[in-house]
Parts: sequence; structure tokens; C-alpha cells
Amino acid sequence: MWIFFLKFLLRSRVFPRSEADFKAALAVAQQALVELPLTGEISCSTPDDFSRGCKELWGSRAETFKGLDFGEDWVAQMKAEEKIVELSEEKQPGTANADLPDVNESEQASEPQQEGGVSWGHSAWNGGEDSGGGWGEPSIGWGNGGDEGWANALELVHEEEAAADAAMWETPPEERPFVMRLMGPTLLPLTHTTGVVEQSLRRITDLIPIPTNIPPKPAVAQDEPIVMDPAGVEAELETQFPKVVLSPWLNWDGGELPEFSEPRILDTSQGAVVDPPYATRNEGDAAPATNAHDPGNDSITVLVQQEVFDKLLKGMCLAGIWVQIIRQPIEPSEEGPAKKKRKGKKKAPANFWYMEEVSGVFPSYWTTKST
Repeated sequence: MWIFFLKFLLRSRVFPRSEADFKAALAVAQQALVELPLTGEISCSTPDDFSRGCKELWGSRAETFKGLDFGEDWVAQMKAEEKIVELSEEKQPGTANADLPDVNESEQASEPQQEGGVSWGHSAWNGGEDSGGGWGEPSIGWGNGGDEGWANALELVHEEEAAADAAMWETPPEERPFVMRLMGPTLLPLTHTTGVVEQSLRRITDLIPIPTNIPPKPAVAQDEPIVMDPAGVEAELETQFPKVVLSPWLNWDGGELPEFSEPRILDTSQGAVVDPPYATRNEGDAAPATNAHDPGNDSITVLVQQEVFDKLLKGMCLAGIWVQIIRQPIEPSEEGPAKKKRKGKKKAPANFWYMEEVSGVFPSYWTTKST
């Protein structure tokens, strides 16, 4: 509707002095016609199966609620206070029952009264003659092994858990939410782990599809030992997943959404990161000679599945938690048999990331409110 209205104003030259502004508004409206439906589609499809598989493989890297760590001194003090309370109660044995009415010995010795044919005496609680099965009855006791006992109930719970574990392993591979369902047999769990964990909003600056000129994999003999080759695993990732380059966008909201207004490195992060506050470098400034991750300037390359890649557009923004995939240190014994050294430069580790959470999707024309 707005597109037709803006076109009418421009075609009729209703505001000739403001035609440039109306043309800019028309471009935004046309862009919104494409990007607004995509915000919902991207939100529903992210994180994808690859990211969920990485989360299952290495565990959640998002911050969770932590229990209070009380320390040994506090625990010892609480135990001492409990002992003091017990000693004070022993010195005054009648204090606890001081408010109860006095009961004559004759009333205590008499048989308990019945109401409605039910006896409320001792026998009704622990399986006496009038109880018909009480707390101490063998068929429904707390600690016995009968059909309705707690011991048998715990045994049934363990059997159900074992059956559930067995069912999980018997599940067909195509039904498992795991990276091996997408990549097949891979050494990724052995060669890589998680690195920097960043919570921020970033803008899509480049979309890199899967390369088309992929050479075929060399044949591997069955008796050939397994070689831990992180570079080979990264090449395998590159040939199976498209890449999305995300660049930082600082102070994007003008303070409207403080959780993502500035990048934040979570406590679960591993690896070197520059110290905050984060600021964007000027064009003429040289990058510091360090390998530390700079959330204010460094771009990240996120691996996604093809169905998510097809929905993304340059300029759109994603807010979420980004987890870096880094190489694990490989022991010499795991490198396999000695091979002839090849001439040339050793391939540097790839800067691959995955998305653990996506909290917001914003169109490219998003602007902050004017102050």
C-alpha cells in the first residue's frame, strides 16, 4: 500500500521539492516488502541442525543460572549453630510441649475412640488388626520389595532409563539430531572444540556459497590408520556448508536493547580476547599485531545449512550467541605415521563459528531513534 502511495506522489509531483526524500522512502518500502517476511522465516529456521548438533556435541555455551557456593567456613558455622539449638532444647525438655493441653494417664491408657467405624489408634497406622494394611504392611510398605514398594519403584525407574538409552542408540542415523547425521563419519569431535563465545548483534556483509570445483576425496584403504588432521576436517566443513560473514555493529540501538547494544564475551568462552570497551577502528588505523579476537572490529564466518543460507540477504542483522570452532591440541602419537614434509606454507586454522542462539532478526534498513 505504501509503495503505491509513494509512487503516486512521485508520479503526480505533489511535493516537487521533496522528491529525493520520497524516492529514498520508496526504496525502503520496496526493501521491506522483501525482508520483512524473511525475518520471520529466518527466526523459525535458526539455529539449524548443524548448530544444534554442535551444541549437543560440546554442550551449551550460553550462560545459565549458577548455584550459590557457600564455602566451608559458612557450612561449619551453620552446623555449630544447629548443635547449639539442639543443646538448648535438651536443657528445656518441656518447652516444646508447653502449649499442648494436659492429658490424663487414664485417657492415654484407654482404647482409642472410633468414628464411622474407623479406628484412629496405633494399629491403623502401622498395619495392625484393624488397619487392613498400614504403613508397615508388607504389600505396600516403604522399604519392602513388593510390587508397590519404593524399592521396586526405583528398580522400574532404572529399567526405564536403561531402555531409553538403548532406544537412543538403536535410533536410525537419519533421526539423530547430531552433526554426524549431516556430515557422516567425521573426526570433528576429536579434532576441534569450542573457543570464543560472543553475544552480540552483527550485520551480514557477505554470503559465500559452497565451492563448485571441489576435488574428489582420495581413496582410503581399510587398513590405513586414522590420522587426526584438523585441516582436513575444516576442508570437509567448507565443502558441506555455506558460509555467512558477520561484521560487528556497535551502538546499533541507541540504548533501546542493552543486552545486545554492545558485544559481550560470556564466561564459557575460551581463548584470547581484547579487553573492553570495544570500539571500531578508523580506516587509517592499523590492526594490532595480536591473534586475540576483537569483537568491535573482527568479522566472523558462521557455517549454516543450505536451506538457511538461501533465506539470508546482505545487510540484514542477526542478534544471538556465536561460538567459535577451534582446533584441539593433537598429540604426536595421534598424528599417524610419519609422512614426507611437503613444500609450502602450512594452512592456518579456519575462522569457523556456529550459532547457538538467535534472539533477533532485523532488516537492513533498521535505524535507531534520533536523540
